[in-house]
Amino acid sequence: MNWKTWPYWVKGLLIGFVAGILFDLYAFYHKQELFSEYPQCSIGTPCPLIFEPILMYSYMVVSFICATLLGVILGYLYDKIRNRRIAKIT
Repeated sequence: MNWKTWPYWVKGLLIGFVAGILFDLYAFYHKQELFSEYPQCSIGTPCPLIFEPILMYSYMVVSFICATLLGVILGYLYDKIRNRRIAKIT
């Protein structure tokens, strides 16, 4: 099957999948910046340890799933809007 004949929601799934992987790779290699081991509280003292590795990886999985679902939803909506516009023109 040619990629040009894929439904838009599948194209959105693929784009969301790739975007989720890219974001997770960025988050994994820059985890010191994103997931600070001792984040600063509002008063300037270190907060208790809240970003354990299991929380970091679960955040990465959730962000990957959200990016994929967002791609599917946007692709589906684009398909519906595009089909409505084509139906009005013809």
